[in-house]
Formats: sequence, C-alpha cells, structure tokens
Amino acid sequence: MDLRAIILFSFLLFSTVQGLMFELQPNGRKCLREEVQKDVLVTGEYEVSEVPGQRTDVKVTDIKGHTLVSHEDKSKGKFAFTTDDYEVYEICFMSKVPPNLRGQKHEVEVTVKMGLEAKNYETLGEAARLKPLEVELKRLEDLSEAIVQDFAYMRQREEEMRDTNESTNSRVLYFSVFSMLCLIALATWQLKSLHCLFLKIELVMDSNGVHANSWTGKLVFTEFDHRGSVCIRSEWTHSCLRTDLLMEEICGDNNITVVRFYKECVIPATNVLAHHAFVVFKTESRWKYSLEKNKTCIALQRSKCLNDILHATCGGFADTHERTGKGSIGKVVHFLWRNNCLGELYNPLRSNCTQFALRIFKAFSFHQSDALPIFVNDSSDDDPDHYEC
Repeated sequence: MDLRAIILFSFLLFSTVQGLMFELQPNGRKCLREEVQKDVLVTGEYEVSEVPGQRTDVKVTDIKGHTLVSHEDKSKGKFAFTTDDYEVYEICFMSKVPPNLRGQKHEVEVTVKMGLEAKNYETLGEAARLKPLEVELKRLEDLSEAIVQDFAYMRQREEEMRDTNESTNSRVLYFSVFSMLCLIALATWQLKSLHCLFLKIELVMDSNGVHANSWTGKLVFTEFDHRGSVCIRSEWTHSCLRTDLLMEEICGDNNITVVRFYKECVIPATNVLAHHAFVVFKTESRWKYSLEKNKTCIALQRSKCLNDILHATCGGFADTHERTGKGSIGKVVHFLWRNNCLGELYNPLRSNCTQFALRIFKAFSFHQSDALPIFVNDSSDDDPDHYEC
C-alpha cells in the first residue's frame, strides 16, 4: 500500500495537467505562460465558441519569440511539441473581428498536458502489441526515469546555487577588505592633516602634554613709543613680580577704566579649533595695556596708541567684548604673582590663551548683561579688591 502511494504521488508530481475556461474579448489577446523543463513533451487541446464573421488564431511561442505552433481561423484543434530548453512557453489566443461587424465574446476551453500525462500509453501499447501489465510497467519505467532526471536537475541547481553563494561570499570579503583599507587610509590622512594643522598653529605637544623646551615662565614687558617702535623690553620671573622696581616701572597708579576681550581666528577655516585671545586695558593715565599668554611666556605690552599693541598682538581683525574695568595694572601683576600664573605651563587643552584671557577679563571687569562664559573658579581669590600693591 505504501509503494502504491509513493508511485501515485510521484506521478502527480512529475506530470502536469492544466484545464481552464475563459472569455476572449473581440479583437483581444489572452496568453497562458508556463515554465517547462528541457526535453518535456507538451500536448494541448482547445475549443473556441464560433461567432459568425469572427476568427480566432492560436500561436505557441517560446521566450525567444520562436513560433512552435500556429493555427489560424480554427475553432477546435490540438497541438504538441517537445521543449528544447528550460524556459517560459506561451500559448496565445487572438480574436479578429472585421471593421464592419460588431464583435462578440468567445468562450475558450483549453487543456494542456505535460510530462508523463501527455503520453498516450494505450496507443503505444496497441502499436507495440503490449499487454496491460506491460503497458503499466512501461508507465512506471518512464516515471522512474522522470524522477531520476528531476533529481539530477535539482542537484545541478544546487551546485549552481552553491557556486553563486561562494562567489558572493568572496566578493563580499574582498569588498570588506577594500572598505577597511579605504577607512585606514582616510584615518591616516585625517591624522596627517590634523598634525599639519597643529604644526601650523603651533600646538604640537611633547610627551608631557606641553611644548617641548618652549615655556620660559617669565613675564615679558614691552613698551612702544609714539612712533610704534619698541623702547623698553624687560623680563621678570615669578620671584621678581613683587619688586618695587617693577611696580615703579610699569604699574604706577594706572587705574583700569575699560577692559576689552579680543579673540582672533588663527586659521580662517578653523574658527572654533584655532584662535588666539588676549585682554586690553585702558587706564586713567591714557596708557593702553595688552596681556596675553602664548606658548613661551606671558606678555604685557603698553603704548599710548591702541593700534600699536593690537598690531603687535594679533595683527588682524578680532572679535571684541568690552566691560567697565576695575582695579589697576599693579593689581593685575599682583594677580599673576598670587595665582602663580607664570608657573602654569602652556597647554593647548588645559591652560591656553583663551582660558587665561577669560580669567583676567572676569577678574578685572564689572559683570554686565553681555557677560561671556567663564571657565574659571568664582572664588574670592580672583577678586583684585583683595590685593594691595
């Protein structure tokens, strides 16, 4: 019983019968498409309802456009062909109505058989004078061959799919390696560009995070005469900031009236990353002082002309924020001594010119509504009113 069930299932699997009925519109065209394997017998039988004055054509073609069967003006007929390759085959019914007639619908009934079902074993048995048992054995033999051929076809398709998967995997691997190489090259180029940028703005640090052998820890004082030339230049270390000579030479009684915060872009394309900042004081004695921190020292400059210290400091346009000042230049120097500013090595990230300028700007100006963001401690040690020269 099990053997008969397997044979019946295999017969239904490897033989196909399609029968359907549909309506064909006047001057219309309707096609049936089916994928058929190679070397498969296909037979068909059709019947079209007759309408006076109208004709119906039947044509069977493959996907390449080759005509296998062509019947013109037939209302009933049969066709048969054997496939040459695995592809899509098309059976088309076309209605043609003369221009002077009013067309009517055709009813089309078609039956298509493929594989073992297309063979007429009764006719083969009569032609070969075979007994009914021999005819059935012939049918089973053909069914077995069809099963073997189908398994061979599935094995071939499996090999093709495996080759396709292996090829796809290798291409994905090569593409992944190529992408990684591109990312590594891009990262290398970015690092090189950033290194060149830091070299250009002089922000390359040594292993300790500061400029190698560049920070002197001195306060450099420069005075310009009325012609804009340097007339006085002096240097002091941290221990000399409280001497009377320094106070008499540069401080005096210069009370601060206005404080300005200047910030200039070092490289136009890097306004956020690379800029330089400093502070300018205006005093009651009409002296203008600039105070900045650079990679080597803290520079204090003064002149009667504001442009002299601006050109000496930045040399270009700078963003400016102004407030009313408080304290004196002497208190500024005392602030540098009290907070050991000369002992703080220049660091582009933790102790740069912007942080230093903002700290001085806040300590020696009155707070207003246009206050800048300050990144220093708000302790009373930064208040110049607590220091006396």
